[in-house]
Amino acid sequence: MPSMSFQDFRVGIDRRKSQQIVDQRGLYDCKNAFVNSGYAIKKRSGLDKITASQLDAGSKGLFEFDEKLYVVENATNATQALSGYGAGGSYPINANLYTLALPDPDDGSNTVLRVWQFLVFNNNLYVVVEYADNTIVHHYGTVDQMIAGTSVAITDTNCPNGKSAVVHDSKIYAIEPDTNNPAYVKYSATEDPTNWSKVKDASGTLGIPAGLEAMGNEHAVAVTSYRGFLAVFMQNSIQLWKTNPNPGLIELDTTVDNAFLEYHNSIGPISEDIFYLNSSGVHSVTQKVYTDTMATSDVGSPIADLVKSSITSNPTLEPKALFFPGENQYILILGTDMFVFSHSSKAELNAWTRYVLPETIQDIATYRNYLFIRAGTAGGVENIYSFNPSSYQDTTASSTSNIDVEILSSYNSLGKPGLWKQVYGSDVMFTGTADLQHRWDSRSTSEETTAFEISGDSRPGALIPVELMTTDISYKITKDDNTDFQLNGLTYYYNELGLF
Repeated sequence: MPSMSFQDFRVGIDRRKSQQIVDQRGLYDCKNAFVNSGYAIKKRSGLDKITASQLDAGSKGLFEFDEKLYVVENATNATQALSGYGAGGSYPINANLYTLALPDPDDGSNTVLRVWQFLVFNNNLYVVVEYADNTIVHHYGTVDQMIAGTSVAITDTNCPNGKSAVVHDSKIYAIEPDTNNPAYVKYSATEDPTNWSKVKDASGTLGIPAGLEAMGNEHAVAVTSYRGFLAVFMQNSIQLWKTNPNPGLIELDTTVDNAFLEYHNSIGPISEDIFYLNSSGVHSVTQKVYTDTMATSDVGSPIADLVKSSITSNPTLEPKALFFPGENQYILILGTDMFVFSHSSKAELNAWTRYVLPETIQDIATYRNYLFIRAGTAGGVENIYSFNPSSYQDTTASSTSNIDVEILSSYNSLGKPGLWKQVYGSDVMFTGTADLQHRWDSRSTSEETTAFEISGDSRPGALIPVELMTTDISYKITKDDNTDFQLNGLTYYYNELGLF
């Protein structure tokens, strides 16, 4: 009695080929679930609204520091109470949401458009703010100063005041605005991010000559830290610099061609690597370093079509990414989509899945195993939400909805391509209850069997009938209720009929 089991989903979504064929461990789609380190597929946590009232339309961003959540505005605002999972006095997140007042030093009425960087330097905050007129200002000071609205704008004329900055080697490294076509990466004095002019310590009017080391007429785009190096993203390459508090010891180590960054806030660390986004999808600095190509085997290629579609659907939103230590995941937000990369070196897990949330995601923050989002309509009704592993529904400001899980495989030939099979039964290993369907014709992907509900582990009971004559088969598992769910495995039983 031939059979085939699917119990290892470590590849996650893989769309590098069409639905007609895929690795046995991969999926064509996996919505509102993720692959855990046991290679099972688990329903994502539900959302709890934790703000008592909607956020002020003038505030932007969402950040965590010292076990507190913050937003940024151009003027002081009242502290807002939080409640629910991960807040409201429960360890470890503070029960209040604080507003950092960071006005434009030249125009206090200039509202905040976006917060590009929120960095911690020597237990103080270094915040890069862009205002409504596209002016960008760097600020550095204590939390108390920023909450009080004390001006902490950096006044040194050599401060670059561009979008991208990073804490690295006891300095702040930063780039001038893109409109300046920056050829240099500037850096502050050692342990003093307010001083960009100190002789033999800070960069002064010049800095690291990234543009001079580029192959063509390229300017610097962004900076980040990578395995002890300063990684400088140019327009079509990445430069890795060996830095030192002594500027005379700074030197170029490696140039990686055929790499480009288009979305500054998509840079995110994961397991000693850096992921980033451009219009062709998600890429990895490590893979560029070792392959020096734009090969389709790059980390984001399995979901490139989904990411491109999401970018197209959200042209006015700036994608943002972060590392979520609670599940060892790189998470990229685009509109209502969250693209989730689950990783484990020990388990050899590298799996993409996607979440679809009920409201547009404006920002995201994390602390340990807590994941927070700011969602709603930009400039309209926005709230802070927390993912709650004990919740199986999404509770927004206006409604409570079930989480729509869909797990869809590509068509599998059950080990014998081109041969007809009589698939007469199946077994499932579920934690919880879900609907199961089968697809049998890869030429007509909308053809599906009638859905029927299955609970738990079906193997000790009667065989689940299938009764299909096909060369290839696909399974579709859906879940839409207020309970937990995990797919642990599925088995098909069949007879081989040969060629027709």
